[in-house]
Amino acid sequence: MSKSGVRSALAFLPASLCYGLVFYFSSRNIHIPIEAAHADKGLHLTEFAVLGILLALGWFRVSKSSLKFKALAVLASGLILGVMDELHQLIVPGRNADPLDALADTLGIALGLMIYIWWHSRTVKSHERPDAARRS
Repeated sequence: MSKSGVRSALAFLPASLCYGLVFYFSSRNIHIPIEAAHADKGLHLTEFAVLGILLALGWFRVSKSSLKFKALAVLASGLILGVMDELHQLIVPGRNADPLDALADTLGIALGLMIYIWWHSRTVKSHERPDAARRS
């Protein structure tokens, strides 16, 4: 594997490990006693927001494309992973696929992407300020 291939693989390692955990827990018949209707959607949103941040980290490191392309890549890959998670649960005894879970997963990916873009823009601006001051 080339150096750039290794860098690309390493850029997505955190997201891969995160999805591995999602897949592991999706493979288990775990009952979380939540009384409120649809409260599990918050768990889906949270875990996929973390995944969204990590997918953005990977895409923003490996792609030289526009912000729009990278954002669409994060959303598309996150959507695919969310749907795969729900489809996987169809074959796990005691689990079921829920379209509302897939929606919460997708919203989580979008939230994670927005958090990453906000954080990234602040980081880039803070690195640009000293250079701008030196040019003055």
